[in-house]
Amino acid sequence: MKQYPKTIKLQEIWSLLEGFPLAQLATIDNDQPRVRPMALITHNGSIWFSSKSEWSKVEQIQNNEKVEFTLAPKSPSASGSIRFTAIAEIVEDLKTKENLVKAIPWFENYWNSPDDPTFTLIKMKLSRVLYDNPFDGKKYTVELS
Repeated sequence: MKQYPKTIKLQEIWSLLEGFPLAQLATIDNDQPRVRPMALITHNGSIWFSSKSEWSKVEQIQNNEKVEFTLAPKSPSASGSIRFTAIAEIVEDLKTKENLVKAIPWFENYWNSPDDPTFTLIKMKLSRVLYDNPFDGKKYTVELS
């Protein structure tokens, strides 16, 4: 796979991930990719998604934890993208869920409590990030520390 020519640190693009941007999460359903829009959650230096437990993406992640997601940073003059390759981990730990619920402003629109059985918390363990920077027109591979 071709590497992007320049390397930057994840901290250099972290601000583009804050504020619950809309990301496109891709999972695998048998041999068919499935993509859907989701609000990306950043909290304590990690990236998360939340889902209703009965939605198909949860079963797809249980069957194949390899995912990719992408988002487009906002720029008034150009378009760009950030593509993440990750392992999706479904988090069952109640203390972690309680902590994350405080960072999800729409939580109460979907669930009653952190231990609601229909609440699934998904942590992204990043393995690769490719950044097509709309501000300088260059492509970067992001270092993961």
